Amino acid sequence: MRAARTSWLGALSLAIAVLVAPGHAHADTLQNARRAVDAREFGTALPLFEALLAQHPDNADLLIETARVYGFADRHTEAIATYRRVLDVAPARRRDVLASLAWQTLWSGDAAGAVPLFVEAQPYAADVKAKADLLRGEGEAQAELGNVPAALAAYQQAVRLRPDDRDLRRRVAQAWLWLDDYAQGEAAWRALIAEDPTDRRSQAGLARTLNAGGRHNEAVRSYAPIDDGSDAALRLDHARALHWAGYPAPAYALLGERTDAATVWLRDWRIERELIPYVYGTAEYATDADGLDVASFTAATGRLLTPAVLGEVGYRFVNLNNSDGNVNGNRLFATLRSTWGEPGVTPTGLLVPAISIGLNDYNGWTPITGNASLRWMPVDLWRIAADLGRELVETPLAVANRITLDVASLGVEYRAPPHWELAGALSYLRFSDGNDRARANGSVGYAVRFNPKVVVGIEGAAFEDSMPASFAPTPPPGTLAPHGYWNPKRYTEGRVFAGIWGDNQPWEWYGRVALGASRETDADGNTTTGNPNLLEVGV
Repeated sequence: MRAARTSWLGALSLAIAVLVAPGHAHADTLQNARRAVDAREFGTALPLFEALLAQHPDNADLLIETARVYGFADRHTEAIATYRRVLDVAPARRRDVLASLAWQTLWSGDAAGAVPLFVEAQPYAADVKAKADLLRGEGEAQAELGNVPAALAAYQQAVRLRPDDRDLRRRVAQAWLWLDDYAQGEAAWRALIAEDPTDRRSQAGLARTLNAGGRHNEAVRSYAPIDDGSDAALRLDHARALHWAGYPAPAYALLGERTDAATVWLRDWRIERELIPYVYGTAEYATDADGLDVASFTAATGRLLTPAVLGEVGYRFVNLNNSDGNVNGNRLFATLRSTWGEPGVTPTGLLVPAISIGLNDYNGWTPITGNASLRWMPVDLWRIAADLGRELVETPLAVANRITLDVASLGVEYRAPPHWELAGALSYLRFSDGNDRARANGSVGYAVRFNPKVVVGIEGAAFEDSMPASFAPTPPPGTLAPHGYWNPKRYTEGRVFAGIWGDNQPWEWYGRVALGASRETDADGNTTTGNPNLLEVGV
């Protein structure tokens, strides 16, 4: 504290001396100011420069030197004003200060103002290195403005001037990642690593690119040898890769007690909810054109029984009401779900088997329902789902006819980063009245943007029943009387859709709209068409 006070008093006395005896003190004061700059004592130097400028406000050399010291002291606003004073009093010196003015403008937070200055300064660059540096500045400013294609173009031009500049090449690779061009980004990072296998910054960049491209296990393998805990940002990215790969426990362990906002969001709002005991409740209401009203309430609680086994129990109440009657349904259910796999090991990848059982009472009818499922992510980008179970058909007439439904299904999803998502499933359904149904459905989606995520695409479904319902007074052979569920001979539909998904801590939200056309043929040979349109929003 005493040293700082002494330094301040010394600077003040020197400034006073300049004002009192400017002719005699000018050279000495300037020399003292420069010595303070050399010692990085900018707080001492600047009052001296300011005092000199008070005597010589139009001295271009003094203005330039003072602006430079303002920049050293991170006083960007004063530096910019001083450089602009140079442009006013000595327009011929413009090319001498453009580069410095561009950098100070960028560092002050005015990226939009910096871009034209960097561009104007480039023809005046003293050499190739200086021009590449100005292109780097242009790229940084464009990146801050969110104009990543322009940033990439500037960085690439700089690399052509200085192909051995690894920092510039890293910026090119990072720009490819920002553009969601994971193939180009991966190639750029791998080229850097091939030249220098010890380059941790490029190794981390490659891991980030793999993770963003959906190759989470490969990213985990890339992070493991370089994450020693010394880099907080790297540790956070590593935890995110583990979480996205389906391994919340090791992801949580990496983050410890950190309190920075990004870590708190990932750990407390995303990962922790998969590891701690929970309760939830839902209330739903639906009505359809056939006059069926369905109101339901569900409450459940769950917790980890072991690090790899989750148990959940709950209760569901449902009311079914239409012209066929009114039914109250009660269900007690229990679920066990496990995870098998080791982070980063593909194949076999991650397996998530689950089994559930439900004890039901629907107006005195007490069937048992249940489901066994397996979700398998054998390698990155692929997901396989298999289900086998028994369900109830929830309409008053179906309950009266004691209709249950056995289901076996197999589905596959594949993501082709960054844009394409493909999914398909085949299902076999056996109703307890003797009807069998073969069903197929699929979808193709294309992500047009990522934050928030917007996907457009097409989807379709088709099924055929072995014993469709006939409304004839005497159902013909191969048909059934209506038993309370939708049972045409065959049905097909196709839709175009658009959806948006996003989150804003701690909220998640989505919206989806679809326009479709359908064709249905019943057991009596009648064909109808429809429009199964959809509008869905959620928070």
